Amino acid sequence: MTTTVPPDSPAGISSTRPRTRRRLGRRALLGAGAALLAGVVAGLAARGLMRLATLAVDGDTGFSVAGTAMICVFFGVAVLPGAVARATGARRTGAVLVVLGAAFVAFQCVMIGVQDLGHEEIAGPALAAVVAIAAGFALAVAGLGLLAWRLSSAVARKVGGRPTGPQ
Repeated sequence: MTTTVPPDSPAGISSTRPRTRRRLGRRALLGAGAALLAGVVAGLAARGLMRLATLAVDGDTGFSVAGTAMICVFFGVAVLPGAVARATGARRTGAVLVVLGAAFVAFQCVMIGVQDLGHEEIAGPALAAVVAIAAGFALAVAGLGLLAWRLSSAVARKVGGRPTGPQ
């Protein structure tokens, strides 16, 4: 009886283990893509809100493509560990990491907003606009976490298979 061994595996080693590793690696890569896509969407929304906040207080509304790209990358990197964990099958760990990443982004949004608008005299309609914009930031940050979770969950369902490792 002859045994055929796949060309990409050493003799005597089952080919199921490399497939599982490849599947897990693919899921991790797609999870990273999900995080970065969520970061781009939420980062662009936040950039628009920043511009509105500056307009509300009659500030300089300069625009930088590099600055916008850095915001999007920062948002994506913040939820990256959670999205990768969720995509590879760790639901609870992924949820905790996504929430922590979104909370970190929220903290940074508050700190930057206080630094940028702290010296401005805001009253009347401008105050109402800034409060509405702050609520928009809260929605953008919550949307970042939710979108990263949903996209990475879709990856986990699409690629399928039983993940290996701790949940």
